[in-house]
Amino acid sequence: MGRVGDVLLDLGLEGVQVSFYLTSIFDYSIYEAFSRIVQKLIKELPYLEPMLDALMDNCNFDKVFLVDVNSKIYVATNSSPVEMQTYESCAEFIDVTMDLDGIYGMADTANKNTAGAIKNGMEEEPAIDSATVAKPVRCMSTLQNGSVLYLHRMIRGLALVAVHRQGTDAGSRNGSSVSSTQSKSISVIDYNVSVFKKSLEKMWESSRVSVE
Repeated sequence: MGRVGDVLLDLGLEGVQVSFYLTSIFDYSIYEAFSRIVQKLIKELPYLEPMLDALMDNCNFDKVFLVDVNSKIYVATNSSPVEMQTYESCAEFIDVTMDLDGIYGMADTANKNTAGAIKNGMEEEPAIDSATVAKPVRCMSTLQNGSVLYLHRMIRGLALVAVHRQGTDAGSRNGSSVSSTQSKSISVIDYNVSVFKKSLEKMWESSRVSVE
């Protein structure tokens, strides 16, 4: 930090604000640093954080991230501090979910195209790349410590990933199916997330119109 300051002074640049991040290539700290850098470039961030805070309160989440699926950089999160372990769990959950979706989604598309070609007896048009189509993806997973990870694909390669640390109920611990209370809770979460997604779509459209 001292050397960077000396170089700036030698170049005659005074009053330049430089941010420093302690990172490592062996954990997710590098993604955390890039996330903070990217967030400085997002003009809608002052609106996204209150929206995520409201979503967290209505869904009883402990932490919510809006993550870019490809880079694992979160473009926004709620106002509570970020715990590295929580962020790592969410990033790994994205990898697992998208890998499974890519395998079964591509296989399903290929089967449909093959069946159509056989039925029509002629060569069909090239299949649409599944990666370019925003398919609805929703996944939930319960960890051994009782935390629940929730993922829902949004727009423009973004995914909403949330953590819910409330322990499982007695019925789930005994190995039975999802209880009626859990089912209602999931329905409420899905509804609130769908409302958030619609608001995100409107925000994206308005920002795109303003740029044009």
